[in-house]
Amino acid sequence: MPLSKLGDNELSSDSTDFEYEEEDSDNCDFELEDEDSEDITSNGEEQLSNRNDETLGVSYTFPVSHTKMNTKTHRMIYKSVSLEDMEILLDKKVTALNSVLQLGNNTCLILLVKYKWNQDKLLEDYTNGNITNYGLVMELQKQEQRRSNIPLIKEVRDPKFTCHICFNNPSEGRPLTVFTLSSCDHPFCVDCYINYLKEANKDNKLLLRCPEPTCKQLITMSDLQKISNFEWDRKNQEKLREEQKCISAEQQSITEEEIKTRYQGDKLSSKLHDLNLDDISDSEDEDLIYPSHSEEETDKAKCDTDNHSDPDFDTAITNFQQQIMEKERTEREHERNKTIASKYKLNLTENYCSAHYKYFKNCPIPNCDSMVMQVGFDSDKVGTLSEFVERKLVPTVVCTHKHRFCFNCLQEDHSPCPCSLAKEWEKKCKDDTETCHWLAANTKDCPHCSTPIEKNGGCNHMVCFKCGFAFCWNCLQKWSLHYNDFNCTVYVGDADDAKKDQDKNKKLLRRYMFYFELFDNQKRSLDADKKLLRKFENNLRKIQERCGVSWIEALFYRESMDILFRARHELMWTYATMYYIGTKNSCELANAAQQLFSRNIEKLSRLFLDTKIEMIFKQRNKFLNYANLVEETRELLEETFLDYISKDQTKLI
Repeated sequence: MPLSKLGDNELSSDSTDFEYEEEDSDNCDFELEDEDSEDITSNGEEQLSNRNDETLGVSYTFPVSHTKMNTKTHRMIYKSVSLEDMEILLDKKVTALNSVLQLGNNTCLILLVKYKWNQDKLLEDYTNGNITNYGLVMELQKQEQRRSNIPLIKEVRDPKFTCHICFNNPSEGRPLTVFTLSSCDHPFCVDCYINYLKEANKDNKLLLRCPEPTCKQLITMSDLQKISNFEWDRKNQEKLREEQKCISAEQQSITEEEIKTRYQGDKLSSKLHDLNLDDISDSEDEDLIYPSHSEEETDKAKCDTDNHSDPDFDTAITNFQQQIMEKERTEREHERNKTIASKYKLNLTENYCSAHYKYFKNCPIPNCDSMVMQVGFDSDKVGTLSEFVERKLVPTVVCTHKHRFCFNCLQEDHSPCPCSLAKEWEKKCKDDTETCHWLAANTKDCPHCSTPIEKNGGCNHMVCFKCGFAFCWNCLQKWSLHYNDFNCTVYVGDADDAKKDQDKNKKLLRRYMFYFELFDNQKRSLDADKKLLRKFENNLRKIQERCGVSWIEALFYRESMDILFRARHELMWTYATMYYIGTKNSCELANAAQQLFSRNIEKLSRLFLDTKIEMIFKQRNKFLNYANLVEETRELLEETFLDYISKDQTKLI
């Protein structure tokens, strides 16, 4: 049942200042559909085994509950939802609450808003009789029964009536349409009421009061829906009248000469239609209709089409999926803001998701309006997201538009690298931390002015270019002391420790630069593949249209592209993870899985590069085999890294 058809009972409040002080709690009171909710719990490790995940509509952050090494994945259970899905969920929530309280859906909705969607606290207060102004509910129900036959929207002709917002007065010849709430007797002209509600919607207000300053009656969903329907019907009627005016004006502007021309044109079309065109041969038809072209001209035209290099044209073609997504998003946005009621329901849904922000996350990809809802965990040891992340696991989720991102940090997917390490790695790549490492490993500070100095020769006699101070590179003492019996090569504890620190910084720098180059090279390869293959896809679509190949038959190409992109992205982050994995001996399995994964990626990438555009469909099986091989090795790599991470093999260097 949509929110627009909520119940008939109303809620009045002598004090709209009442507001439940929400307690800080990790418990969330939302549920899936009734038939599914009982099968999903925080320790639902085996409870989902008898149900089909597709019918439940849920997904997992990892494909299996245990790796081949019997490591538990503690995978998170989630569901990709849209705002429309959440609207239906709220509708069911209100209906379920009303089945318990029997106060009417309007009253239950307002109570949920007042209690900041904490249904448990609401039921507790209701049971204990602690709901503020609950004693007025019965009186409200009586008022509604008395007013059930009184129209909310009516025309007023009494000149004594004055709208207290715009101060307009009706007359017998110019009536004024007014709106009155079902729970009070304060009429205002309908235009003022509509503007009042629109401004409230802009400010995201949920508890709306009667515009009369002394009145504390709340506007219910039923009231809102009635005035919203009135405004929508009036807009449609005005639009219809404008169209009829345009049609009549066009008909009146047609001259006698135009009528004669149209009549002659219709008569000519009728004669042509009566001709038997089937008697004309195909050869004659071609000679009559189409100009002849030589084969060279035809091939040249095809070549010109294939070599179309207009960047705007290529962008428009290759980004067709993004354009479709943008168009659909715009249409949904229009529907959500089309009427006063739809905008209010949108505000309700967004407020509910904000109140449960730990369980609802918006997709971080620009122009994507889908959300992901955390349902639970397939584990008997993990019950919250924080516990999941503490185990250095990555909650990678996929939204309804197939965008992959981390549910915890709301960044692009960085699996198998844990959130803390991914954040540290990006910091290393962006700031000047590693520049400082290089300076520490390859320079020494002048003992007099602390200016960094790099040794560019074999002589240990250094002279600071800034202050002119002469010192020894080995001991950093004055060079004037290095005569007679002075020996700076004698062991000194502090100097030896400094030398060890310098060697350590050099090793860390070499390690960082090794994995950074691999990470950066894979990132560049990913960007190059995307650029090449999307341009390649443009030509494929042309051949697909020319040869009459359906989009289903060409789907293997797009799926292979997506597999390649995801694989390169995941391989890129394995290099960042390897930087933090401990000793060299413990990395043998990870290195082996990584190398196998990298080889298969390059095979698929090379296949895309070597296959000519006209041979794509003939190489379909080869593309599918290579793509499946990449997927198999990717799953092996994920499990291998998860085994290492679960054994706490990673450390922050």
